[in-house]
Amino acid sequence: MRKLVSGTGIGAGLLLAIVPRWVLPPCGHVGVPGLHCADTARAEIVVGVLLVAAGALAIGAARGWLLAADAAGCGALLVAAWLLPDVYGYCPSPRMPCHYGMVPAVRLVAAVAAAVLVIGGVALARARRKRGEP
Repeated sequence: MRKLVSGTGIGAGLLLAIVPRWVLPPCGHVGVPGLHCADTARAEIVVGVLLVAAGALAIGAARGWLLAADAAGCGALLVAAWLLPDVYGYCPSPRMPCHYGMVPAVRLVAAVAAAVLVIGGVALARARRKRGEP
């Protein structure tokens, strides 16, 4: 389970840090200054860096409850990543790159990583129950 939580956190964090800046950049990163989508991209990069740190912490988690807490923290960061485009805003026009590229990609990464963490959390809870831990 440790590998699943750490791998998911680090992998999703790297994707959230790379996608909004280099793979599918918003309008603000390709030369149009002052748009909300650039703020959203910067916020997603911060969440990605925090996810990488949380995934790295999962590698050193010695107890099962620490691993579960780290998985919950990663889940909270993924929920934040999903909601950030609505909080900061992005271009309403479907012809803008943030609308058709960055936001769907960020939400896809967050949804897939959250699903993996939920599956891992259920498996972790079952393993703890099987061992007789509370």
